Amino acid sequence: MTDVFKAIPTTYKNHRFRSRLEARWAAFFDRARWPWAYEPVDLAGWIPDFVLLKDPAFAHVTADQPIFVEVKPALGYAELAPHRRRIERSGTTGHVVIVGAVTPFAGPALGSIRFAGLRSWGPATLAWCKGACAGRLTIERQVNQAGDHACLLCGALLRDRDRNVVETTSRAARIWAEAGNDTRWKGD
Repeated sequence: MTDVFKAIPTTYKNHRFRSRLEARWAAFFDRARWPWAYEPVDLAGWIPDFVLLKDPAFAHVTADQPIFVEVKPALGYAELAPHRRRIERSGTTGHVVIVGAVTPFAGPALGSIRFAGLRSWGPATLAWCKGACAGRLTIERQVNQAGDHACLLCGALLRDRDRNVVETTSRAARIWAEAGNDTRWKGD
């Protein structure tokens, strides 16, 4: 399915992106208040489209692993899987999220994630961090055997109400729609 999509180079906030989809993700990150850099590093056989930067407000957080993001024109979660191998061969040890052309995917999933130090992939589940992020959409991470979850961006423990699937999914969908408006008709 991804073969039929045509990349339209797009400028957003003085960055020239290879595609409107990449530009839309940059706008999504801005609206979600996630600091980012575009094509930040060259790894062995893979250049991540983005890295989510450590927010200076969370300098106290000890998790220094980068969060790399790969953007693919996928319309479903299963379409993200074929892109994992190239990323795995790059040898990156940071967190990696692969996102598609829609968000959120089924349930509150942003895409597919491999957490730093792990080999397996799973859904990049969204939550609403009311901790140190002070009301920001985040990616959650299980942090212990008891099943507790924490914000991947600031490290704060999440409560069950922060993991509300309906609320989180609707907020993510709204941010995604707004990001589409931010980048519509801006092809070069």
